[in-house]
Amino acid sequence: MKLTFAVALMIMSLGVMAQDKPQPSPAGSSTTKVGLTDVEINYYRPQMKGRKIFGDGEGFLQPYGKLWRAGANGGTKIKFSTAVKVGGKDLAAGEYLFLATPGKSDWTVIFYTDPSIGGYLSKMEDSKIAAKFTVKGTKLGDTVETLTYNITDISKDSTSANIQLAWENTSVKVPLSVTF
Repeated sequence: MKLTFAVALMIMSLGVMAQDKPQPSPAGSSTTKVGLTDVEINYYRPQMKGRKIFGDGEGFLQPYGKLWRAGANGGTKIKFSTAVKVGGKDLAAGEYLFLATPGKSDWTVIFYTDPSIGGYLSKMEDSKIAAKFTVKGTKLGDTVETLTYNITDISKDSTSANIQLAWENTSVKVPLSVTF
């Protein structure tokens, strides 16, 4: 009995010690209220680590024209507490997987209704695409080493904002509007 307890305690200790190691792409989140709507973004934050991130060809981590989970690990999830409009498209309250196809100037953005697929984009079904539209990407003056999401540019009347993705030298803003 004592030996079994000691072995179990040792195994649990090893599990705890393994969790103390920093993750290569740690979890991140951004939350705010736009109007009466709670907006929550949960994602994993890869770092540049000397790599080229967005561009043409195989030398880039995320080549132009290729669908991306817009984060690391299980992808980026965005949750809205009420119905909203993103990119002019209606979305019901709920949680969505946020996907993007980067381009030199235009990005295609997708809000997908089944966030459980995570980074397994081969499991996507067209019927589960809740919204798909194009936004402009812009170049940043300063480099953003770690992928970052923010809810920015909240209007004075709190009826609109932008969901911003920033990484490397690129910023993409997705328009968000709410009613109340």
